[in-house]
Amino acid sequence: MENTIENTISTEQLFGTIEKNLAIIYFDKNRKVSYVNKIFARSMGYQNEESLIGIHHSKFCFKEFTESHKYDEFWNSLLNGKSFQDKILRKDASGNEVWLEASYMPVRENNRVKGVLKVATDVTERQKHITNVVNKLLQMSSDLNDRAEEGLTNQQILQDKIDKVTEVSKGNTEILVGLKNQTQSIQGVVQTIKDIASQTNMLSFNAAIEAARAGEHGRGFDVIAKEVRKLSNQVEESIGEVRQNVENITKEIQNITEGTLEVQADVSAAVEQIRLASEGYKEVVTAGETLKDEANNLSNII
Repeated sequence: MENTIENTISTEQLFGTIEKNLAIIYFDKNRKVSYVNKIFARSMGYQNEESLIGIHHSKFCFKEFTESHKYDEFWNSLLNGKSFQDKILRKDASGNEVWLEASYMPVRENNRVKGVLKVATDVTERQKHITNVVNKLLQMSSDLNDRAEEGLTNQQILQDKIDKVTEVSKGNTEILVGLKNQTQSIQGVVQTIKDIASQTNMLSFNAAIEAARAGEHGRGFDVIAKEVRKLSNQVEESIGEVRQNVENITKEIQNITEGTLEVQADVSAAVEQIRLASEGYKEVVTAGETLKDEANNLSNII
């Protein structure tokens, strides 16, 4: 029995404990202060409790809230008996922002609301910390977007380089086809020269025989000599064709060389773009890890 009496806590004791640890304020039905404790007065930047008596609730709020339809809806809900609990933004005596974790509780008498009791905790410093973290997250998000756009730009540049390399390679392929045709033409000329050489050898052999038979006055030798001259002319013409073909091949080889150098330059530029893109994506990954850490910090704060 004695133990039960010792463990019994009076309403006064409960209210006294709450008053010593939490900010408390009471508004009548006209939204004016009729009671306030020291903690609330101190949290809102007022010198004492008495200076708050009779002040309208709107004085603690910014115009963005009081001039909106939400303000009347807020009070109508309270006066209809519905409680409210949330983190709220209020204005102190100097006009500075104050963040409160507040509970509004309608006080009833004979089943009618006669006023509203508000119990709150000042969470301004915590809210500032959260705001700073959120701003950092927003900045980091912006940086990530910039890095991503830069990466896309570098990737597009790389794609353009690759397309150019492909185009040059196609041109080189066409040049190689031309070289093949030129080579076939040279092979035909070489075969002609071989045939001429064979006939020349035969005629020279016949000329030697005729010369042996007729001596210095042999008529056949003159005929053979003429044929040899004709063949010599053919050889000279063929050599000219070979020379022209060789020149053409030389030009084509020069074109291939220039194309190859261009490809090498483009490949080098492409490699550099790949490196830049890789570094950009690495920075994105690093920023992402930092963003994750900041998000975890925000989660712990909340």
